Amino acid sequence: MNRKRVERWRVGCVLVVVMLSQMGCGGSSGRIPTSPVSGTVSVGDKPIAGADVTFHPADNEKQGRPAFGKTNDAGEFTLSTYDDGDGAVPGEYKISIVKQSLRPDMDVKTLTPGGQGPGGGSGTDVYKKMTLGNKREKPTVNDAAVPPKYSDHEKSGLKRTVEASGGNVFNIKLDG
Repeated sequence: MNRKRVERWRVGCVLVVVMLSQMGCGGSSGRIPTSPVSGTVSVGDKPIAGADVTFHPADNEKQGRPAFGKTNDAGEFTLSTYDDGDGAVPGEYKISIVKQSLRPDMDVKTLTPGGQGPGGGSGTDVYKKMTLGNKREKPTVNDAAVPPKYSDHEKSGLKRTVEASGGNVFNIKLDG
């Protein structure tokens, strides 16, 4: 009788191990497959460097996740959804493009703890005032290189379709 219990216990352990191995570390991650996406952003013929490019799903419930990229000095970007450079989930997207710059009254020292802030105050004091104070001042402003209408994907008028088959190279020309 003891022998039967031990055998059942062994069979149970084997089943548990098999079920756990099916779940595994590298099993289904719940990620929707992506397709590579790249392109350029320019105003007229001038490439825009340092702009944040975001592809927002036109229908959030069907597609799920936005994809993000940042332009280099030549205005080129590559989108990422889950991992660096993995692209976007195939589907329809509305696009926002924003370029942020430090406010004219801010510099790196101002925002560095222990740095020298405006008027001789410490950078730490300025940072605390901006982030913890009642006003919550932002250290950045939208850069004039990208017209303001492009910062809102609902109003930008920029739309693209990401194809699962690839070939997703989008050269986005903004009106100045």
